[in-house]
Amino acid sequence: MIISTKKGTPKEELEKIVDKFEKQGLDVTLITGKDYNVFGLVGDTTKIDERDVLANPWIDNVTRVSAPYKRANRLFHPADSVIDCGGVGYACATTNYTLSQLKKGERAKLYTHLHVREDIFELYGFSSQAELNSFRMLIGVSGVGPKAALSVLSATTPQNLALSIVTGDEKALTAAPGIGKKIAQRIILELKDKLAKEQSSFSAQGGGAVPVSLPGDKGGEAAAALAVLGYGSQEISLALKGVDMDALPLEEIIRQALKKMVR
Repeated sequence: MIISTKKGTPKEELEKIVDKFEKQGLDVTLITGKDYNVFGLVGDTTKIDERDVLANPWIDNVTRVSAPYKRANRLFHPADSVIDCGGVGYACATTNYTLSQLKKGERAKLYTHLHVREDIFELYGFSSQAELNSFRMLIGVSGVGPKAALSVLSATTPQNLALSIVTGDEKALTAAPGIGKKIAQRIILELKDKLAKEQSSFSAQGGGAVPVSLPGDKGGEAAAALAVLGYGSQEISLALKGVDMDALPLEEIIRQALKKMVR
């Protein structure tokens, strides 16, 4: 379980929170940052009622972490992963999911992005093209840097991220540590606007525009979500071909389409 506190939480309040969970037999790791503090709880958290935790006025968010991510969560790995490529080690920042896929000493394939600033070169790596597309999409939003993008992608999957943007679900984005309501709203607004402009461009060029989704139109919503991730109309049409739109939930439709795209 991951618990984040509100900005400006006093030190004595943080100590009270640590003490409370340690008395319940849990191992508590506190990660302090400039804009937020995060607690990682290890142990049997099934007995913890999230509503009781959120009753504390200093608590901002509570997230239950699924098993594959617990040991690999990026919040508790302050150092980057080091990838050996031809005898040269590259420090590579990545998401919880990609970390969970990497095994020490084993071969791995990463889709990378080199982030260049005036004084630094930073390498980011992802286990899938969809994660890389999502990362590049997020850092294109004003006010969202690489660290914030990693935080979002460590709290959700590319398909759920796209779904959140298409449906305007800001709560799904604020589940990521360090992502507040205003940033979540900006991500949704800017990326929806980007999709609308791309649709207009396709139409002006006489091409097949990515369909605007209507409530209950799972095919249109899936296509819009894939377009948000940076895929073109032709790629989307091919990926959705043969997927059972009637029988499958929207999330599974997007997942199957993404699976076809990365083959």
